[in-house]
Amino acid sequence: MNRRRIPLLLALGAASLRCGSAKPAGPSPTDASAAPSSTRASAARTPAASDPAALAEGKELAARLFGRDPLVTDNRLLRYVALVGRTCAGERAGVRRFPVTQSTVPYATAFPGGIVVISRGLLLLMRSEAELAVVLSRETCRAETDPAREFPGLAAETADLGRETALDACGARRASQAGYDAAAFLRLLDMLQDRAASVREKSDLQSRAAAFRALPEAAAGGKLLAERFRSSAIL
Repeated sequence: MNRRRIPLLLALGAASLRCGSAKPAGPSPTDASAAPSSTRASAARTPAASDPAALAEGKELAARLFGRDPLVTDNRLLRYVALVGRTCAGERAGVRRFPVTQSTVPYATAFPGGIVVISRGLLLLMRSEAELAVVLSRETCRAETDPAREFPGLAAETADLGRETALDACGARRASQAGYDAAAFLRLLDMLQDRAASVREKSDLQSRAAAFRALPEAAAGGKLLAERFRSSAIL
């Protein structure tokens, strides 16, 4: 097991992001047509995803990351992750793809051009589709506003707590509006607290969890889809 420790996500500001319209609870993992038609058409209409310069930059950064962390090739897992991500992204997200790396280090990020990346290590910490939905929703928020231009792996002390908390809130809204129980994300934050490499990182995760509990989405309920996650996210 790779013992390197990094924060869950790199920082960005997203305090006032708008999120997609309400949807039925969760996609069918085996039927791409279950994703809303607005989601399937969004990439073509979103400038951030269609901008050739942004896409070229994102592909270059992603290729460098994938040189360090090879990609998962399990098509069933990749289809499942992409469908959950696109369902939560909604009409406003300029997201083109959702690759999964083989890295055992837990991380997720989004590069220019709408490339959302999640690691196998983060998936291994999850126990439900609802947790995956919140994480992917956070990253679609990042993709729309200020995508990463650095690799996952920054020291915890460099993370911006305010930006991370705002990103959590946007992810909660998107996942809840897609029918998921956003409160499931608290379990993942607890897991990451147990793995924190420093007092500062643990404190920041505790602050994020406290802020998340105060969100209306944390009490809204919804689907966990734990069994579907276990059967679809074969790791």
